[in-house]
Amino acid sequence: MEQILSQTINSCSPCIPLMVGDMNATYCDGDRSSNHSYSQDVQNRTFLSGLGLLPLGAPKHGSPQPWTYIHSISPGMHSGFVEYGHSRINDNLLPTAIAHTCKEAMVCDLGSISDHTPLIATLPTALLQLAIPTIPNPECPPKQRALTRPITERDQSLLTHALKDTRVGSLKS
Repeated sequence: MEQILSQTINSCSPCIPLMVGDMNATYCDGDRSSNHSYSQDVQNRTFLSGLGLLPLGAPKHGSPQPWTYIHSISPGMHSGFVEYGHSRINDNLLPTAIAHTCKEAMVCDLGSISDHTPLIATLPTALLQLAIPTIPNPECPPKQRALTRPITERDQSLLTHALKDTRVGSLKS
């Protein structure tokens, strides 16, 4: 995967890579509630460093980030309570120079029905050298009128009398 991403980044020099997802590994030392560090954490950090990518807001190693993943670590057979572990294994990654200038992604834990908490990030389009055209508010199209001339009082009166005329079984034309 590193080779494919590296080739993609290098083959499109004016492009800014944005990598988002569940890495199943941490970026910072304090990103697991257990404080354990695993081999995949070291591999992930080496991988991101080699590509020149950092999480948004570029936290310093050792500084805690909001958790993005929760899992049970003990069934609580004796206490009756399940214990949970937390970690930060999901990230929004950008090139180092850009990641430092962005705000850190926020977690959105309201309404999540997954073991992964969504991350919300805002990126200034100018920072990405991206111009998104603004679409004006769509207004209601003008109403189509059957008659193109103004309706006079006489027209209204004739229509009213025609609709009230019960002598003929159909409307007059």
